[in-house]
Amino acid sequence: MDQRLIIASNNKIKSEELITFFKAFNIAAVWYRDLIEKVEFPVEGESSYYDNALIKAQFLQHKLPKEWIVADDSGMELHAFPNKYGILTARQLRQETNFDDDDVLNDYLVQITDKSGDRAITMRTALVVLSPAGKVYISHGSFTGELVKYPSHHLNQGFDPLLFVPKLGKTFAELSVQESLKWQHRAIAVKQMADQLEEQ
Repeated sequence: MDQRLIIASNNKIKSEELITFFKAFNIAAVWYRDLIEKVEFPVEGESSYYDNALIKAQFLQHKLPKEWIVADDSGMELHAFPNKYGILTARQLRQETNFDDDDVLNDYLVQITDKSGDRAITMRTALVVLSPAGKVYISHGSFTGELVKYPSHHLNQGFDPLLFVPKLGKTFAELSVQESLKWQHRAIAVKQMADQLEEQ
C-alpha cells in the first residue's frame, strides 16, 4: 500500500502501537494529531466494536477527506463477569473507580478478579480502514489469556502490564513486536488488515 493511514484516536499510546504494528508490514501510519488540532470524537455506542470504530473513522474523514483513515475499538471481557464489561470496558471502569489513571484502573482489575477467583480474560478488537472514496475495510483480532496478580513494570501503559500470555510466560508489555503480531489482539487485527490492503 502506497498511501499512508491516519489514525483516528485521541489515545497516544494506542496510536503509537498502531504505528509500530503497521510499520511491520511496510504501511505508514500517522497520528491525526500530528496533522490537525485535537477533535472530540462522538461518544461510543453499545452495539458493536465495529460500529464504534466506523463512527470514529467517518468522523475524522470529514476533517481529512483526502486521507485513508484507520480506527479501532477494543474491549476487555472478564470471564468472571460475562455480562458486565466488553464494549464499554474503559467507560465502566472509570465510573467504578472515579479515576482515569492506568495504575488505578489496573489495581482495581486485580482486586475484582482476586475476589472472583477467575483471572481469565478475552480482549477483542475491531479495526476499520476507510478509503477517500468511502470503501470500508474491516478486520478483527482477539486474545484469551489471564490477568496477572502483580502487573509487570514497563514503559507500556494501559492494560498491557496486566495481560498475561501463559504460553510465553510474558505480559503484553514484555512482548517483542513479532510476538505481539502473533498474540496481541490489536496486532492480529492489523495483520489481517495489512493483507487486505496489500493490493491498494
